[in-house]
Amino acid sequence: MKTLDPIIKNYEKKLDELAGLSWAGASGVSPNDIPDLSRTRECFDGDMYLLDNPTIKEVIRRGLVVDAWDHWIKFGRTQRRFARFSPYNDVLNDRNLGRDIYILADNSVIGTLSGDLFGVLKNQITILCEPTPIFDAPSYLICSNKRELMVSSKFLENTSSPIYLRPIKEPYENFDILNLPNINLNFEQAFNKRSLPKYLTNFTSPIYGEAKVLAALHLAFVIGARRIIIFGKIDKLVEGTGEEKYIKGILSYLKQSHVQILSTEKSGVLCRHGATPIVLEEELKSEAVSGPDILPSKQVYLVNEGYGDSSFLISRAEGQKVFDKDGNPYIDTAMAAGGAILGHSNPLINATISSALEFGLVYGRPTIAGNNFGELLHSIFPWFSKFAIANTGSEATMRLIRIVRNFTNKKKIGVFAGSWHGTNDFLLVDDDQSAPESHPKASLRSSGSPEELLELITLLPHNNEVAFDIISENREELAAVLCEPIQGSNPKPSDVEFVRKLRDVTKKSGVLLAFDEVITGGRLGLSGFQEKFNIFADIAAYGKIFGGGLPIGFVGGREDIMSTVIDPQVRGANKASSGNVILGGTFSANPLVIASAIKTIELLKANNSTIYPYIDGLSELMRQEINDFCKNNNIAARMYGVGSISRLLMTDRPVRSARHRDELEPGNEVQAAFYKDVLELGIHVGNNRLIFISTEHERQDITNIVSVFTTVLSKFSSELAK
Repeated sequence: MKTLDPIIKNYEKKLDELAGLSWAGASGVSPNDIPDLSRTRECFDGDMYLLDNPTIKEVIRRGLVVDAWDHWIKFGRTQRRFARFSPYNDVLNDRNLGRDIYILADNSVIGTLSGDLFGVLKNQITILCEPTPIFDAPSYLICSNKRELMVSSKFLENTSSPIYLRPIKEPYENFDILNLPNINLNFEQAFNKRSLPKYLTNFTSPIYGEAKVLAALHLAFVIGARRIIIFGKIDKLVEGTGEEKYIKGILSYLKQSHVQILSTEKSGVLCRHGATPIVLEEELKSEAVSGPDILPSKQVYLVNEGYGDSSFLISRAEGQKVFDKDGNPYIDTAMAAGGAILGHSNPLINATISSALEFGLVYGRPTIAGNNFGELLHSIFPWFSKFAIANTGSEATMRLIRIVRNFTNKKKIGVFAGSWHGTNDFLLVDDDQSAPESHPKASLRSSGSPEELLELITLLPHNNEVAFDIISENREELAAVLCEPIQGSNPKPSDVEFVRKLRDVTKKSGVLLAFDEVITGGRLGLSGFQEKFNIFADIAAYGKIFGGGLPIGFVGGREDIMSTVIDPQVRGANKASSGNVILGGTFSANPLVIASAIKTIELLKANNSTIYPYIDGLSELMRQEINDFCKNNNIAARMYGVGSISRLLMTDRPVRSARHRDELEPGNEVQAAFYKDVLELGIHVGNNRLIFISTEHERQDITNIVSVFTTVLSKFSSELAK
């Protein structure tokens, strides 16, 4: 970093002098002040902006800029248009690309909305121009002075981002509250499809002015609006600012950029310059019926998990948050059962899926992208030679056991008590707790599964070396031993050594070892548990993360194992006696999922060295702070985990297995009440109680999670001690 010191020392001064800003060359500012004044030091971090930032690399590769400095001069200026966001990572990004964005210019209109329509409005992306206590959850609030900034912090929810518009003549001493630490514009969209308006790359652009509604228009455009809906009178907001002259040009530019402008003020200045007049109530009713946030039905016709209790229904998800039917936000720790490692509705993946839609959804034939995906999988799992794509993790484990049974010509599969391998009948089993824990007796988890299937399962005790003797004794019958390398029901780092010994035992016994990495694959590192801990299976199943939000599963295995899978080409052309395995699947490897999967892996690959230390570090911090609280307050609970996978166990005693956990923890009634309180305080935990941290979670989110959990743990401390 020494070679960068001269650049760091002169960076801000050079940029200011180029811009002719009033604080250029200000006296009394030393190089050590630069991080406080401009928050640019991280731009020169060797692992980020200059050397390894994928956005910068890409725009340089495309010839859009010469180098990182050129990028900052041309595009980094946008960072100066707006004040610092709070929370600060919620910066000018493209999460809202293609969304409707509502500019609330007149508070009096908000109060006229009915309860249902008010709820619909809260569920939209909104920019509020004037603080109002009755609307406490706008996406953004424009503040024209520091007093407004302070007042807004008193009533805004922590999901809102205040924006402080600084005048051009504001002294440099106030610069510390005005800047964003990062810019995260999607280069594919920002440069190819949208580009930045020329008036935003000019240092004297009107965004520095005082007309909040114009600032809101700029902001809505930059963050990706498809339509901008402005309601209320704006004439008074621009009168006397000298900025009325910009309105016509701005609206003209937005129209050229295919952004539709709607206004509720039919005779106002916006409609006079080309905005489309609308009735707000009708617009919101239309959004409630056909928009992305549909009002909930009072009748429930679905029997899938969670629908029996309709008190908590999710209307949308974004970043690290989910929103209920009324638009209320919750910090999400379920993160699509761990699949949303890059956050909900990731803009880069969304853009990829949108582009793929143009080429069709399902072909029923192999695709070029499918071949490319196979090469990509081999690059991150080089110990496996072939891969078979499925539609879900459950389907992947089902296909895995068919493959190993055929390869070994054996029927039985060894699985561990307390494990979860999806919902296919063959693996939907667990310990019925009627026998000793060291010799568990298998039982079916679900009615409708034939009892005869239990004859094909050997149930093993988890985290107990008796399992090794059982494997050895049954080696002639076992096609494979299937395990979650980190058991979701009881995730502990201490179990890794058990898995290491399991690998040795299966090798010596001549039994295949199969891993269910549907959760750990891409979560404990791009290459999952196996590379992280240097313990390699013969075959493994994957899913979740690799779909980028769309359903996917796949099986990877050794060459000799996977070579038994064939394409029958003609239905009925293959017989079981041939020794070949048929998989099939109309939707397997469909182009939409493959496009999303390729983009997800590319993003994880490009940011491998930063993503995993970040999410693992936040998770470890969360576990440590909760555990320290429990120890210091004699509360019988501990949070365990590996990497960014965590789970709160409601006991302070060491836990051997899922069965042992169930014996130590309070009953389901207490646990349900506990997590109901957690939800009411703004933290969403999935039904499986696993907690996953994503790249979109921030330090403040961890603080909030810890605060809520410690509050509820204190309330339930007496129940946990029983």
